[in-house]
Amino acid sequence: MPLAGSVTIANAAIVIAEMSTYPYHNGAAVCRRNAPEPSPGEGTPLKYGWAILAFLLIGVSPPNQADGLRVTINLPAYSLRLFDGDELVMERPVTIGAPEHPTPVGRWRVERLIWQPNWMPPPSVSAGRAEPVPPGPDNPMGAVKLPLTGAIYLHGTERRGRLGQPASHGCIRLANEDARALAEHLQRRLLAQADRRRIQRRRQARPDQPVRVRLPEALPVRVRYQPLEMGQGRGVLHPDVYNRIADERSYLRRALARSLGIPAKQLSLTDGELLNRLNGDAEGPLRFDLEID
Repeated sequence: MPLAGSVTIANAAIVIAEMSTYPYHNGAAVCRRNAPEPSPGEGTPLKYGWAILAFLLIGVSPPNQADGLRVTINLPAYSLRLFDGDELVMERPVTIGAPEHPTPVGRWRVERLIWQPNWMPPPSVSAGRAEPVPPGPDNPMGAVKLPLTGAIYLHGTERRGRLGQPASHGCIRLANEDARALAEHLQRRLLAQADRRRIQRRRQARPDQPVRVRLPEALPVRVRYQPLEMGQGRGVLHPDVYNRIADERSYLRRALARSLGIPAKQLSLTDGELLNRLNGDAEGPLRFDLEID
């Protein structure tokens, strides 16, 4: 197979090997394996120092964080990962915001969830004359929604054909069965059995009414924009779906150098498939191995 480019570090060459495109993982199944969280991507993390200081000054504590539980969402990969400590409990495909309604990046929290939610159409859909849509098959919120503190939702959908695409108004969509699995896992981990049974009875008794659940501990959610994912000598390069990478060569040099633990100035990148793949019009991600000669 011809090389799609190469990276040079001082006198050592790193070649791109075993290159192949693959379809978005719309059929992803629950996987349970010990796995480290992907390395951080580009962008500056949200700082909480002033918020914590304000809480202390007024005598109010921030919400407790769910011990060990966390969700990471990588927008270019259209993927959601649920971790419990170092264990990857769930990995699922998602729909993200369309380019005209991009999903925001940042650190959020899930403090509650709503089974059988209502839906209020946004002004961009309703022209400001909307009525709430009750739970049911015509409700685009799906089986359950998890509000993020950043004013967007993580919610279910019946539109499985849109998974792995930028097609929402900014919210993050999971297939209904995946949204249920996520919500049920949170309840199992964070709620007592008696509370879970009470919630289940309410859902069964009122299938056409929302059932709201307050979580005793907040679930941290990290939303990233990370086209390049690296781990253990292997990588996946996803298209720049929101066209946010102004200098592809510079981005790849920094990202590859960071994953290899070397200064970016020691690395040079030739033209090839890696650079071309960042184009937002690319059909899908590129998987590759890094081999150091």
